[in-house]
Amino acid sequence: IRDRYQRRVHGIVSALQRRKDRGIPSFTVMSCDNIPGNGHFIQKIVLQFAQLVDPSLRAWIEANTTFPNSMVDRITPLTEDAHLKMLECNFGIQDARPVVAEHFGQWVVEDTFVNGRPEFEKVGVLLTPDVLPYEKLKIRLLNGGHSALAYVSYLIKHRFVDCAMADPNVERFIESFHSEVSPTVPAVPGVNVKEYMATLIVRFSNPFIKDTIARLAEDGSVKFVTQMRDPILQLHSMHQPCRAIPLAVAAYIHFMTGLDPDGDAIDIIKDPNRGVLQPLCMMACFRHDPAEVIRAIFGDEVANLRHFVSETARHLKNILRRGAVLALADF
Repeated sequence: IRDRYQRRVHGIVSALQRRKDRGIPSFTVMSCDNIPGNGHFIQKIVLQFAQLVDPSLRAWIEANTTFPNSMVDRITPLTEDAHLKMLECNFGIQDARPVVAEHFGQWVVEDTFVNGRPEFEKVGVLLTPDVLPYEKLKIRLLNGGHSALAYVSYLIKHRFVDCAMADPNVERFIESFHSEVSPTVPAVPGVNVKEYMATLIVRFSNPFIKDTIARLAEDGSVKFVTQMRDPILQLHSMHQPCRAIPLAVAAYIHFMTGLDPDGDAIDIIKDPNRGVLQPLCMMACFRHDPAEVIRAIFGDEVANLRHFVSETARHLKNILRRGAVLALADF
């Protein structure tokens, strides 16, 4: 993957160098990678590569080339057997690899192009001078909601997102998570955040998407940093309550031990930091003290927030003593 990525960057830099050498205007490098600040990310790499080729090329790219950020908000799960069966039963179609997606879709693009651009707005793309507010809205509420839902849902035996959302306690928890995190979301032009949160409940509950808990539970330690670290710190600085995020973290800690509350093995753990975190999570459950797990995931700044650590410990202890079902019902 790394070699392929390097070849692509080399291709972009080579094309820009040819334009510079021939006196042809530059072009826009538009990234559609599903990562925050994707335009800034590819810009940094291209400029670093160009610096190695020729410092004057880097200067020319900086002066003549743009790298707009973009963001897509649409739930598109991995293809599962349930999708194949649904497609055949409902439409009489046999397809080995259908792509399933929800009806909702939003594509936001930073309107910083050179030498014109396609009329994206004619096909529903939102052009804006700043993608960041939309990105934070999606990452903190949709992606963060998915992560909050994943671990507690798995511990109470749910395996599909829509089935989890049919559980009144899970739905109530996700609504609480959204309400808790929403004060950290900046004003988003043209978007009513409360209405957006309401649509998320409907979207998560869609029975035709058949999104899996296993997919949402992947890479949790990385996702938590992106989705929840800043909200935790902002809520603390705003003197706002923080109860739902600690429960999500407590459920993750139990999940990462590799055993559910009934003692059954959890065989879906896919986390790049598993080797470091699993022993810490086991110790956290033994001691009822999540501080070192929180430190390993979020860093010292969050680990030093006494209320956050104690609230996470309270939820973890409740899951361990009473089980995830009753711990969620108590929330």
